[in-house]
Amino acid sequence: MKENFTLFRQRYGLVVLVVIIALVMDAFTIPRWVYAYWPDWTLLVVIYWCLALPHRFNIPFAWFVGILVDLMEGSLLGQNALLYTLLAYATVTLHPRLRLYPPHQQTIYIAIVLTIYTLVTIWINNLRLSPEQNLDRLLSIIPSTIAWLWVFAMLRHLRRKFYSSTTQG
Repeated sequence: MKENFTLFRQRYGLVVLVVIIALVMDAFTIPRWVYAYWPDWTLLVVIYWCLALPHRFNIPFAWFVGILVDLMEGSLLGQNALLYTLLAYATVTLHPRLRLYPPHQQTIYIAIVLTIYTLVTIWINNLRLSPEQNLDRLLSIIPSTIAWLWVFAMLRHLRRKFYSSTTQG
C-alpha cells in the first residue's frame, strides 16, 4: 500500500498540488475592477499539463478539473468540464507542433483558446439569462495570455526539478 502511495506521489503529486493552487487562486474573492485583470489560472494550468505531458494528463484530466471548476464556481454542472475537455483535446492533438514553438509564440495559441473559452462561456451565461461580468470576462483574455509566459516558465522549472529528482533518488 505504501509503495502505491509513493508511486502516486511521484507521478501525480506535483500536478495535484499545482491544480489545487490554481483552483484556490481562481476562488479568491477579488474586487470587481480587478476581475478584468485576473488570469484564468486553472485553465492555464490544464493547458500546460496537456502540452507538457499529454500521455499522462489529457482529456480525462481536463474533464475532472473542469468538474471541480463547475462545483467551485456554481456554474452549470458540466459547462467548464465540456469546455476544458474540448480545449484539452485541441491541445493534445496539436502538442507535437506547439512544443516546437517558443513560449512567446505559444501565446498566440493560448489567446485563441482563451477567446474560444470566454466566448462560449459568455454565450452560455446569456442563454441562462445571467450576463454578469461579460465585459470583464472578455478583458481577462489579455492578462491570461500574458500570464501564460509566467505559468509556462514556472511549471516547466518545477516539472524538471521534481521529475528529475524523483527519478534519480
